[in-house]
Amino acid sequence: MVTLSWEPFFPVYNELITLLFPLTLPSVRPRADTDGDHGTIFKTVPKIFSLLLNTASDFLGSLMKSSLVDDDLSSIRSGDVGIEFRPVAFTTMTFSLCQIKQIKATLGVVSLLSSTN
Repeated sequence: MVTLSWEPFFPVYNELITLLFPLTLPSVRPRADTDGDHGTIFKTVPKIFSLLLNTASDFLGSLMKSSLVDDDLSSIRSGDVGIEFRPVAFTTMTFSLCQIKQIKATLGVVSLLSSTN
């Protein structure tokens, strides 16, 4: 019985893969510590306290706004009670490119992608 070994082909295979698919990874260097006292309790505690205070402030502000302040009425929000239980009808409309340009001109829409409307 003859056994073949793949070991002689490994250097050739590795060299071929390196030539076909060069892989360059960014070098990872530790940050240069400028002040020498990073991680002290006098810097860490205020950062954590500030983080917690900002989170609590954002959460409570959002909670108060959602429960105490009513949304303005618009074409999207009617303000009717029980609107979610009414039947829904989907409608499609087709506009030509000329009509879209006319609508944009009427509304004064400025296109960000091109200089022409």
